[in-house]
Amino acid sequence: MEPVIEPIRPLNGICTDPERGAVPVTVDVPYEHTLELYVDNRLLHSIVCTPTYLSALAIGRLCTDGVIANIKQVKHWSISEDGSRADVTLEPDICSQSPPPVGWAPAVTDE
Repeated sequence: MEPVIEPIRPLNGICTDPERGAVPVTVDVPYEHTLELYVDNRLLHSIVCTPTYLSALAIGRLCTDGVIANIKQVKHWSISEDGSRADVTLEPDICSQSPPPVGWAPAVTDE
């Protein structure tokens, strides 16, 4: 199950009112969140987004980039508990069928 992360946070501040002077206020504002998208243990993208619908964002991005044509090409996906990382594992024959998208780099190893 995907983690539930509230995309709105309260922002406390001071508003100057001509009649009342300085007045404390709290405003609810959306905030930005970074999701790192890994495909077969390789970092493909760091995406700045609101922290909602992260699974749909990750899979949709792979479709948009041409990495996959449909969900059947995805073997498994998961979102980390804090919502900062999406891990997608493709079916074994997918990588050999599609050209790598822009930004795709080989996995870094210690070898």
